[in-house]
Amino acid sequence: VARRLTRPVVEMQSVARRMAEGNFSVKAPVRSPDEIGRLGRALNVMAARLKEKIGDLEEERARTAAILDSMVEGVLAVDARDHVLLLNQSARAIFRLGPKLGEGKPFLEVIRNPDLFHLLRACREGAGAMVSRELHLTTPVERALQVHALPLRLGGEGTGVLMVLHDITELRRLEQVRTEFVANVSHELRTPLTAIRGYLETLLGGALEE
Repeated sequence: VARRLTRPVVEMQSVARRMAEGNFSVKAPVRSPDEIGRLGRALNVMAARLKEKIGDLEEERARTAAILDSMVEGVLAVDARDHVLLLNQSARAIFRLGPKLGEGKPFLEVIRNPDLFHLLRACREGAGAMVSRELHLTTPVERALQVHALPLRLGGEGTGVLMVLHDITELRRLEQVRTEFVANVSHELRTPLTAIRGYLETLLGGALEE
């Protein structure tokens, strides 16, 4: 009996090992009517269900990635060790990062900005409240960012941080243009108004009667 079971057992071990490696297309032998056959059928059912679940998770991940990449705001997430978990397309554009660069690496190795890193740490050390701050980047290009940071619960892995980055560079530029315009108009108006006031004071001082 031991000799008859040797080959099915070896086959079953090989199938189980390949399934553990992520190959769910293999099939366990089910020819034997005894426990080996029942084990093979159970393995095949389990592999089919795992393959279906993994497919569902991959579809969900693809949908989530598509939604994040369609956002105008940059989205950045780090784990409890300050390693980058996620960068959407807008965040990569802000920091001039390629499509595969950044994820899994230390934050400061990817984004060399101490102010943003200090905001990250302040958010993690806070009482779970959102931290918001306006930051100015000088590299890779000069930008003004409104950053909102929120603690990210990662279960037993600790607390990460999720940051949403609003690029307000153009807004600040338009505000500066408006300020300069108002200053110029005020200056242009101030000169004729000063002259008119001088004429009025002269007239009111007696020149009107003369």
